Amino acid sequence: MRIDAAKHVPKPFWNSFQASVNVFTIGEVYDNTSANTCIYMTNALDSILNYPLWYAASNILSDPKASMTGMQAKYQENADSCQDTTLLGTFSENHDVSRFGNHTTDMALLKNALAFTIMSDGIPIVYYGAEQAFTGGSDPYNREALWTSGYPTNSPLYTHIATLNTARNVIKQLATFTYWTPFWTYKTKVVLAKDDVLILRKGYDHSIVTMLTNRGSSAGKIGPYEVADTNFNEGDTIVEVLACTSMVVGPYGNFNVTLPAGGLPMVSNIRNSLFHTRELY
Repeated sequence: MRIDAAKHVPKPFWNSFQASVNVFTIGEVYDNTSANTCIYMTNALDSILNYPLWYAASNILSDPKASMTGMQAKYQENADSCQDTTLLGTFSENHDVSRFGNHTTDMALLKNALAFTIMSDGIPIVYYGAEQAFTGGSDPYNREALWTSGYPTNSPLYTHIATLNTARNVIKQLATFTYWTPFWTYKTKVVLAKDDVLILRKGYDHSIVTMLTNRGSSAGKIGPYEVADTNFNEGDTIVEVLACTSMVVGPYGNFNVTLPAGGLPMVSNIRNSLFHTRELY
């Protein structure tokens, strides 16, 4: 249950309300500061929308001149302030803010924003129309009628979301425990942050490594960078699920990566019996 404008109601009310409804609740606490928002997870509601990370992602991922290290700082702020970052509602746009496509129409940047949404900690929230690259500004212009798009399922962002979501679901099938899923409960770790790239690892027994950049479709090659602390093992073959390419991991699970020209995100996982291209496309 999504609780609108949660911060405008005294916290003690939400405690009794949540106990009464007896369902998972996620509150809207529209604030840039992790400490101000995540306090609602300790004495009010089960979860809150991840507005602090949205502020950073919206500003940085839409601006090729911004440093990606700003997102690293916000991930750390969330980790320091939030009781459980895996319960946060993560998004790149919603009905109360300008669409990401209103800040930029660069397809590479739009794809990075969606990869951030789906591969970060928490519950991914994809606002309708994001898959059709809607460009509405602030309310009410961000509440366009979806039927004007014709509902194409072969549009670039629709297929991008479908691939990311399938990759995420494959990880669930690889869980080694019946009572919990190590991928969902593993808190996102920044393994590398540079001005032009942010590399995230999520997952304990099986990891996904996500490489984000805000340099846009006109960018040249980015890197090479050495990626460490991946939880991969030397000799593993990993597949980059968005471009469907593969490589063998080096000593200590490290690998070198160069993002190709065009500024697209990259998402890598160990190739295995479940992770074939037919599962993703």
